[in-house]
Amino acid sequence: MHELSQSASYVDWFKSFPYGYASADSTPLYIIAVADYLNASGDNELVQELWDSVKLAYRFAASTDTDNDGLIENSNVGHGWVEGGALYPAHEEIYLAGLWAQASRSLARLADLMNDHALKLLAETNAQRSLAQLEKVYWREPLGIYAFGIKPDRTPIDAATVMPAVSMCWRLLDETHAHLMLDRIASS
Repeated sequence: MHELSQSASYVDWFKSFPYGYASADSTPLYIIAVADYLNASGDNELVQELWDSVKLAYRFAASTDTDNDGLIENSNVGHGWVEGGALYPAHEEIYLAGLWAQASRSLARLADLMNDHALKLLAETNAQRSLAQLEKVYWREPLGIYAFGIKPDRTPIDAATVMPAVSMCWRLLDETHAHLMLDRIASS
């Protein structure tokens, strides 16, 4: 859920307003959070309790890749981090693409714990494919930046934003390219 207004009981919040489930990033962030929680706590019992919802979340996120390029999409699902302005709407965002790669890596670890070998293999495959796609789709060599996103017609949105930094935190991007991008976003 993106937001639930405190006045939701007075209006038809989920039918008349598009805000309740407007965040494409919430689902992969949930998967990542469960894996991070397990890593920090060792609480296998809670992961077992949440396992069905984690698998459903992963299946839903994977279903948003309607163009089968290995990256989940904003189109028909919602915004990632940016909610408006010249950068919105993107068909895909580097931020969301990075979340998908990390969610896939996270799910592979969780599936291993849950002895779901088929799901572990699928998640590992999706992680590798999305990592390759991050570089192929978003790195803009002539500009020395990662594009913010991709429009529905597959043209890049060549804006130097801080959004690739999320992927950098998990070391998902090429190290040389990441340093160039960091220099760019740290400059005036």
